Amino acid sequence: MDELKRWRAEQAARYLEDVRGKALRVKSLTLAIAEQRGIAEGLRGMDYSRDIVKTSPTDAALPNAVHRLQELIAEKEAVRADYAADIACAYRAIDSIEKAEHAAALEMHYLGGESWSKCAVELGYTKSGMMDLRQRALIDFYDCMPRTKIDAFK
Repeated sequence: MDELKRWRAEQAARYLEDVRGKALRVKSLTLAIAEQRGIAEGLRGMDYSRDIVKTSPTDAALPNAVHRLQELIAEKEAVRADYAADIACAYRAIDSIEKAEHAAALEMHYLGGESWSKCAVELGYTKSGMMDLRQRALIDFYDCMPRTKIDAFK
């Protein structure tokens, strides 16, 4: 494979990995928000009925916990909005790929989160055959990528 095709495949993969990374970041922030909510709820009141209280929250503990929760929620909404725009572009680009098996492989792996091994089984390829198809699919995808993303990943 010549260098230009290899470079195009790498750029396409970087773009799709970036989109997938945003989805994972949204999930991570969702978990962090749930954890922070638990912390904030636990600070609403302390049970002093026990003989020993190991720690006592400071006066700032609850406002700090609520502030951190608000920060996490704002970050999640920003990442989610960015992800929503990127995923829509990625789907449009994948839908414009001429070869259906190329589009299916990229969608399954990068947008659906499936492993390449599972993609190979689903599409009837060997692992090495899937990797060859992946390379060709990424090269095809590069030509369909949003031009703004091509510039961003140079």
